[in-house]
Amino acid sequence: MEAVVSGHALTSFRKLMLVMRISYTLPFVMASLSGVAYGLFIGGNAWLALLIPMDVFVLAMFVNFSNDYFDHLSGVDEIRFRKDEEKMKEIDEVVNRSFYWDGNSLDNGIITEAHGKLIMIILVAGAVTVSLPIVYIGGWIVIALGLVALGLAFLYTAPPVNLGAHGLGEIDVLVSFTMIAFFAYFVMVPIFSWEMLLFATITGIGAMNMRIIDQVSGYEAHLAVKERNLCYHLGPDQTAKVVRGVIAVTGMMTVAMIWFNAYNALLLLALLPGLKAWRDLGMRDIKLWYMRPVPKVLGIVIMLQVLFILSLTLRTVLPY
Repeated sequence: MEAVVSGHALTSFRKLMLVMRISYTLPFVMASLSGVAYGLFIGGNAWLALLIPMDVFVLAMFVNFSNDYFDHLSGVDEIRFRKDEEKMKEIDEVVNRSFYWDGNSLDNGIITEAHGKLIMIILVAGAVTVSLPIVYIGGWIVIALGLVALGLAFLYTAPPVNLGAHGLGEIDVLVSFTMIAFFAYFVMVPIFSWEMLLFATITGIGAMNMRIIDQVSGYEAHLAVKERNLCYHLGPDQTAKVVRGVIAVTGMMTVAMIWFNAYNALLLLALLPGLKAWRDLGMRDIKLWYMRPVPKVLGIVIMLQVLFILSLTLRTVLPY
């Protein structure tokens, strides 16, 4: 019998996408690709350029799935994703649900808690296995970075620490994505780079903003289970102002990237979805206003990664 979520029958592929949240690994992988692209530009090891994004992909699946597992145990996702058909139709008009998450796979009965524990063990084992050749080539720093990455991923929602429920989830995301982008480069080329650090920080801030705007749609659920994130303390309206402020800071830091190389002016194109998100955040009198900026805030981050790689490519092919 086919599983059904929100009135939609699920194929095996769709089940896999929902359980592993494959689409949600994109920001992680793109952050690592920007780092390895800079490493290749400087002259780093090509094998590391292949292995690092692979390891980040597996780690990203662990991050997303462990988040789902512990949110299932806390009950926050069950409250958040209680949807009626009318609301689902409204959501379909705002976001593409083939990409957007359709609820917790454990709450939906696609998998059991026992399956969840097994999946987390397999993902950790997979991340460790892929990291072994990275350690061999990159040295012992990879072990330290891996332990920090696993710690930040697991403690994001795992009790009793649960950083996300104690006002530290935003900092966790900021640090995690900054580390992914910067150390993807630094493991390849252990030479400090201010340009890469600035871009990695922009990446981290952009990812943090994704986390902040996502909190608004789960505001009532977080209130119910007392998960004290930023939106819990500020409320949706004030949180929208914070998201706008972060977009402005991201824009200013992106302009600063031009100081390192004129080709980095391409990064300014990533501010276009930021302007659209800014507009959407000011339209809080319409239904589901908090969901409309979500794909645009994501778009800022993804476009920055793609355009930075393009800038590096142009520097290599058309130096001036």
